[in-house]
Amino acid sequence: MLIFSNLLAAQQAQSPEQTPIAADPENKHIKVARFSLDAHEGVTLPKLSNESIAVCLRGELLSRASDKGASEVWADAPGNAAWNRSGTAYRIENGGDLPAEFVVIELKDSYAIDQVRVPHSERDPVSLNPRAIHVVLENEHVRLIRMQLGPRQGMLESQFPMRLEIALRAARMNRTDIFGKSVELEKKSGDVAWEKVDLISITNSGENLLDYLILELKHPFCYPTGFGFSMPREIDPSMEPYLRTVYEAVQKKWMKESPRAARHEERGIVELAMNIAADDPERERLRLLGWKLVDPHRVARSPQAYRRYLASALAEFTAIKGVDVAWRTGWISDRAAAFLALGRPVVTEDTAAERYLPAKNGFYFIRSVAEAEAAVREVLRNWSQLSKQARQCALEVFDSAKNVRRILDF
Repeated sequence: MLIFSNLLAAQQAQSPEQTPIAADPENKHIKVARFSLDAHEGVTLPKLSNESIAVCLRGELLSRASDKGASEVWADAPGNAAWNRSGTAYRIENGGDLPAEFVVIELKDSYAIDQVRVPHSERDPVSLNPRAIHVVLENEHVRLIRMQLGPRQGMLESQFPMRLEIALRAARMNRTDIFGKSVELEKKSGDVAWEKVDLISITNSGENLLDYLILELKHPFCYPTGFGFSMPREIDPSMEPYLRTVYEAVQKKWMKESPRAARHEERGIVELAMNIAADDPERERLRLLGWKLVDPHRVARSPQAYRRYLASALAEFTAIKGVDVAWRTGWISDRAAAFLALGRPVVTEDTAAERYLPAKNGFYFIRSVAEAEAAVREVLRNWSQLSKQARQCALEVFDSAKNVRRILDF
């Protein structure tokens, strides 16, 4: 199970006074509108019901005045940006002698952005590439960073969340993923593209400066969605009593209570990847109890998709098989180790595994729904520190090179 904070998209309002000059990305997260101004021309922006950010693509003197304040210069060069409040009308003036161009990026899913932030990553692009990447603007909603790479210059592999990428100059680049697959991209000046969660490295394969803006969303990567016992097909009849016992224990202890108990300021945060038939009545019962269901065959259809799915969560919650809990076997799942490696804490039933782990390990071992609720709330409150502990535990305990060495030396 993955722990998230749900997002709801809000409606946006657009004034007919100015129409965007080009079609740009729009999805459940953002909407991009592009505007062009001749020298000494102005435009009144639509009053939006969501927060937005204006980014200068061309221009030397762009000023902004709101219906609630005085005029101010917000851009004197490409790459400058300004934050726009929801429900406020802004007028943009081009005070320069040359044409100007800018985009307004509306955050459509701003419903829960104050509740849970994008998970911290040890592969943060700014931290790993301080000479090539710097922060232009940052608040509780977004981080706008600027990447500048000279010809043939590259950056270290970094973790990027969902984001909008804006080319300030025409450029060519090679983008390489964690599996070594490299793709060459050619960007025109002003190109705007939506990208999903990635762990990538980028190299400037052209002869000119690669000048790139990346708007990272500080949102979780999930959305809200609108359970008697069914014996699995082709099962040995002798297994039915055991399966019924397990089902009833899990249902009473976890299925009924956990989603509603583990709420964060009335936002649902628990997702269940469960192999269950589309017509199974359990689906509707789970939904009514507060669970969000996803198809494991979809989210884990390939190693790459599986990794992206784990990386999209804040943490994992696992209910362990009864025998491991009762017999105190010390068992933990390989999936939990994968979560730790990604810097994601793990909330799991206590099987006495803690005695084999370092004191600070990124785990919360729980014995009841109440303890699970407390653990989830602590994960949400202290995510950054627990994430670092999880990653360190993975390196110390589950590193493959270390363990192969131990096995061979045994």
